[in-house]
Order: sequence, then structure tokens, then C-alpha cells
Amino acid sequence: YGVKLAPVGEPDATAPTAPRNVSATPASDQGIDLSWSPAADPDTGIAGYKVFRDGVHVATVKGWSYSDASVAERRHYSYTVSAVNYHGVEGPRSTSKVSHICHENRY
Repeated sequence: YGVKLAPVGEPDATAPTAPRNVSATPASDQGIDLSWSPAADPDTGIAGYKVFRDGVHVATVKGWSYSDASVAERRHYSYTVSAVNYHGVEGPRSTSKVSHICHENRY
């Protein structure tokens, strides 16, 4: 992804596409790693991505991944991601991806 300046003139009203191929993988007892394929916006480009956990906005990132370290053990979480273009227009959310944090017995 590169930096692209928003053109001067009429605001871009066309929303970016939804990110695709969202993957949510348990990274530890209290962490989930997310990644996705980039969205597209031919007019202004993508400024960033909003990450939602169980429908609540938890982060805004510039790249195609996010590590969620604020999750609890033995819980299911549903994640979606949306793209925002350089005019601030947010696109549709991705399809949801569910991940489960398991607690490993350490004896």
C-alpha cells in the first residue's frame, strides 16, 4: 500500500470495497492475530482499516494485519474489518471471522 493524496475538488462519495480473506488465528492464551487481503478504492486509495470485535470498533490500522492482545481465555470472538478511503468514506465490513481462545493446561 502506498501513500496517495486525495484529489482536490468534489469529495469522493464512492466507498472502498470490503477487505477479503479475513483470517483470525489464536496467537497465545490472550491474543488473536488478524490478517486480510486489501480493499480497493480507485478514486483516492485506502487510508486505513477499522477492526471490529463483536461489532465494537477496537482499532484503526494502516496495514493488512492487527494483533488483538485484549481478549480473554475460553471465549469466542467475531471479527470484521472495513476500509476507509482518503476522504473518510468507510466501506462495507468484511464477512465475519470467528476465533476461539483456548486455555491450555500446563502441568
